[in-house]
Amino acid sequence: MRPQLYVCCPRCSLVGPPERLDYTIGVLGENVDWDQPVAWQCAQCGHEADITEGDVLPEESSCACGTCGRAVECPADAIRVTCMGCGSTGPGPAAADPEVAAHLRAVVGLHAIELRVRAALPDPHP
Repeated sequence: MRPQLYVCCPRCSLVGPPERLDYTIGVLGENVDWDQPVAWQCAQCGHEADITEGDVLPEESSCACGTCGRAVECPADAIRVTCMGCGSTGPGPAAADPEVAAHLRAVVGLHAIELRVRAALPDPHP
């Protein structure tokens, strides 16, 4: 099963499951071989970075999945979480804070504008 790694994005400061996670599986059945590069992309703002094991936040909290009701372990600062049972993504514990939720809406809105602008620009490498 794919690991769920929660990282605090250095660009938007939000914690959530990644949009993209590229990693090598460990030889002894470990989820991630941390001796190899691990590429991560923030699902909220689109920032891309290589992460290390030290960047992964501990899952010291939990919330209920809005789809299946299963307990989802996650960091207390997670704005969004992904259920390992049904795969759906929903609000995390931090989403209850109105200021954090407003920050998420702003970040997601700005990222959507950024994606539209990129799509409208000509490809620099045709």
